[in-house]
Amino acid sequence: MKTQRQKSRIEFGTLKGLVKEVKTETLIYRVRIVDQETHLNTAKELGSPPYEFANLANRMSPAGIPMFYGAFDIQTAIKETYEPSDTNKKAVAGVFQAINKISVIDLSENLYIPSLFDEHKSQYRGYIKFLLDFIDDFTKPIERNDKAHVNYVPTQVVTEYFRHLFRSENDIAIDGVIYPSSKNVGSRAIVIFADSDQCVESGESSTEDAILKLVDIESHDLNEFNN
Repeated sequence: MKTQRQKSRIEFGTLKGLVKEVKTETLIYRVRIVDQETHLNTAKELGSPPYEFANLANRMSPAGIPMFYGAFDIQTAIKETYEPSDTNKKAVAGVFQAINKISVIDLSENLYIPSLFDEHKSQYRGYIKFLLDFIDDFTKPIERNDKAHVNYVPTQVVTEYFRHLFRSENDIAIDGVIYPSSKNVGSRAIVIFADSDQCVESGESSTEDAILKLVDIESHDLNEFNN
C-alpha cells in the first residue's frame, strides 16, 4: 500500500518543475509599519512574529502559526504590508538572507493546462487547474475584517500540504512558497516557514535550526504610497 507521502508525489508530480532554490545571496525584505518614533534594530523585531503575537490570520497561515512574509524588492514588501489608513507611519524593512539555500515552490511561474491529447502531461490537467485556481484565490484582495480568517482557509490548507507532506524529487522538504504579489502586479512575494527563533542576527547564523539572518535595516517614508 502506498503511503500518503508517496501518493502526494504521484498526484502532484507536476509540481516538480516548480520546486526552486533560493540562494544564500538573495536579499529578502520583510517590512513592519510603525510609528515615526519607533526604532527596530534586531532580527527578533523584524523577522517572523513570536507565537504569542501571531494573532492575525494571513493568506497562508492561520492565527497562532507564525511565518515569514517577505518580498524580493522593497517596493513590493511595502505594498504587501502597507494600508492607506496607516497615516503618520514609516516602513522599517529587515533585509534578510537564507543561511543555507532553501527549497521553495515557485507559483509565480507561468502555468499552462496541457491538452487532452498530450500523451505525457494530460494526466496533470486537473492538478494544474487546481493550482491556477489556488493562485487566483491567493492573489485576490481580501479586506481585514471579522471574516478574513474564513476567506483564508482554502489557501492555508494547501500551504499546510506544501509544508508538511510535499517533498521534492530528491525527497527534500519545502521551506516556503513564492507567489505573485497581490499588491504589486508583476512582482513576487515569498512566505518562508520560519518562526521568530529561526530569524537571527548575522553573527548568529550558526545557531541550530536558524533559517534566516538579518543583514541590513532600511527605513522608508510612506508619503509616496498615500496616493
